[in-house]
Amino acid sequence: MPLRGGALARYFAAWLPYAFVTMLALLVQRPDIPQAAAVFAGITAALAAALMGLALRAIVHRAFAGEWGIAARATAFTAAALLFGAGMVLTNIAGMQSPGAATVLRLYLANAVVWDFLSNCTVGGLVIMFFAYAESERRLREQRVLAERAESLRVRAELDALRAQLDPHFLFNTLHTITALVQRDAHGAQSALERFATLMRYVLDAERARGDEVPLDEELRFVRSYIALEQLRLGDRLTVVEEIDDEALECALPRLTLQPLVENAIRHGIAPRAQGATLRIAARVDGSTLHLEIADDGEGGEARAVEGRGVGFSVVRQRLAVRHGDAARVGVTAAPGEGWLVTIDVPAVVMRTARLQPR
Repeated sequence: MPLRGGALARYFAAWLPYAFVTMLALLVQRPDIPQAAAVFAGITAALAAALMGLALRAIVHRAFAGEWGIAARATAFTAAALLFGAGMVLTNIAGMQSPGAATVLRLYLANAVVWDFLSNCTVGGLVIMFFAYAESERRLREQRVLAERAESLRVRAELDALRAQLDPHFLFNTLHTITALVQRDAHGAQSALERFATLMRYVLDAERARGDEVPLDEELRFVRSYIALEQLRLGDRLTVVEEIDDEALECALPRLTLQPLVENAIRHGIAPRAQGATLRIAARVDGSTLHLEIADDGEGGEARAVEGRGVGFSVVRQRLAVRHGDAARVGVTAAPGEGWLVTIDVPAVVMRTARLQPR
């Protein structure tokens, strides 16, 4: 990847210290040399070194692009550093070909050429090390970006697969409720269909939306519509208590997180009881954690039985695990005759979006 524009200007500017050191060395060795000539010699040497440095950069890039082995890289880089040193020596010799410089050339060849060669080989080696480090960092950044993109696509694919599993489950059970109403309450079935249309709009909005998360406030509106539909079927047997802190309403939550848990509580804990039961929905923020509870005081049973009743609970748990990893915790406590309590703890991330008005 060639350097362009500002990067190329910064590259040549980085050689200014080399020009200054070269100029200073000339003035120390030959106090009689004019300062202007020393400055010119320093700039010329730095320009030559910079141009050869671009060749070193190309060699480093080729070595990384070709995925050369350690031995091949070491050989190529050593040879390149030696060639850099030889090139700088030849550049200095070429600069001493002007008339009257024969004495300077003899002194250079006799006393300084070896030292100059070795010092420039060292400079070439340092330049190669710098470019190798920069190339390694660039490739690591690219790999991290690709890995993050692949992880993002994987997570999105898993979430889409889980959503695809959950939505039909929800729609089937809701239609089953409406079918039960049709058989005994035509007017109630009509109201249920209107509620169902509201629920369908939410599900379709989720399909069209780019993001899968909504504020808790929006998810609660959806759950209330679902509960209203169930109350058409259960009547006074279903009592609902909400304990929602205002601070929790703007926290982000994946769509259709609460509804499957509410459905489980109603279908398996409350509906089987002739006298009905109470459904409790609670939400609060504890520090950096959003804490949610879905509880009922219905039939109850073994805690492990919750996971075996439909796909709702297990899919919710998987979706939260995919999105938040170990930061998401889903727990169940239960006892026969004492109902179920499902708790969710996820990071409290505020979504500053406009709240939807009830339809």
